[in-house]
Amino acid sequence: MNKKWNGRRYALVGYSTVFLLLGGMAAWGALTRINGAVVAGGIIEVASNRQVVQHLTGGVVGKILVRDGDKVDAGDVLMRLDDTFDRSELAVIEGQLFSLMGTAARLSAEQDDSTEMRFDPELIERAKSDPQVQEIIDGQTRLMQARSETRDKQIGQLKEKKLQIAKQNEGLESRIKALQTQLELIEEELDAQNKLLKQSLTNASRVLQLQREQAEIAGTISQAKSSIAENAGKVAEIELAILNVDSDMREEATSSLRDIEAKIAELQEKRTSKLETLSRMDITAPVSGVVLGMTVHAINSVIKPADQLLFIIPQENDLIVKTQISPTQIDQVHVGQVAHIRFGAFDHRTTPEIFGHVTKVAADVLQDPRTGMSYYPAEIKPDEGEMAKLGDDKQVIPGMPVETFIQTAERSPLGYLTKPLADYFAKAFRER
Repeated sequence: MNKKWNGRRYALVGYSTVFLLLGGMAAWGALTRINGAVVAGGIIEVASNRQVVQHLTGGVVGKILVRDGDKVDAGDVLMRLDDTFDRSELAVIEGQLFSLMGTAARLSAEQDDSTEMRFDPELIERAKSDPQVQEIIDGQTRLMQARSETRDKQIGQLKEKKLQIAKQNEGLESRIKALQTQLELIEEELDAQNKLLKQSLTNASRVLQLQREQAEIAGTISQAKSSIAENAGKVAEIELAILNVDSDMREEATSSLRDIEAKIAELQEKRTSKLETLSRMDITAPVSGVVLGMTVHAINSVIKPADQLLFIIPQENDLIVKTQISPTQIDQVHVGQVAHIRFGAFDHRTTPEIFGHVTKVAADVLQDPRTGMSYYPAEIKPDEGEMAKLGDDKQVIPGMPVETFIQTAERSPLGYLTKPLADYFAKAFRER
């Protein structure tokens, strides 16, 4: 009887223990609250994206000053293109430009009938260090002096002709005066001979001879006066020619200056373009950071316009986590949610999780071109001071993989167990 009672007692104790255990577990499963989480993989990136270094026009590499992994500051020269050809072209352009500037200064002085040339200040400054430019200035000065002497010689010759005509006119005037005196004497003698002829005291031949002499002298006087009038016309032509020497030179200078100024403007535009090209010979770092992904490794390599040369990874920007959220879980993710970040590259036993918050969730779905999977991009920013928990011996760099746990609404353990079954039956009862 005692043995039977002992057996029942042990069974009762066992059933009670199982009942209490199951009841306790049920109570714990129903009453305990556990934070849910959306689990997503991600990678570390900088808040400002890595900078691509390119070149607008391309060229031939002359120097390579950095290698992958080098730290650079903003403005540091990364590469230098070979500028031999461009500098040679610039020298030709400037040679033509400075030569035309010198010519323009001379033509401007001739246009204004000035004896002083006003050279461009740039030309004067360049002449201090460039003997060829100084020779341009000296050459134009000599040319202006030579042209001025030629002009003065032409004017001098014309004035000499005018003086000769004036002297010729003086001779003609003197001859006319003498002939007029001679004519008056002949006329007096002719009057006397005519009176004697009437008295038959002289013969008619003498009278006729005097008349012939009178006519010859009158003709000579008329011819001399005609020569004087003709010389007056020559003097007017000479005076006009003297004026034309200066006006022709000014007109020629004005016409040539107009053409040269157009060429100067064209050459200045070419020089500006060439100087701009030369200013881009140095390929510099747009931001401070670390050089990565260099595609050019040898001098004399040819770079095409807009070729990707290298990346610069900013180091002083805040690090963020870029992650991909499944479309089936996107309804549980929103800006401001707390997220746990776990670094898979470090030993999980010695590396603590760090906390952050969701700062950005994409408004539309994207598709991974490699896997074809759809996802919503999201960004998580570690909280202030969280990165310091990793310690100085762990360096977090862009591209490092991480695992993120984005906290969602609280649920009981029982809810976690029954939710899949409830979803299954909800779907099963709707199938036809």
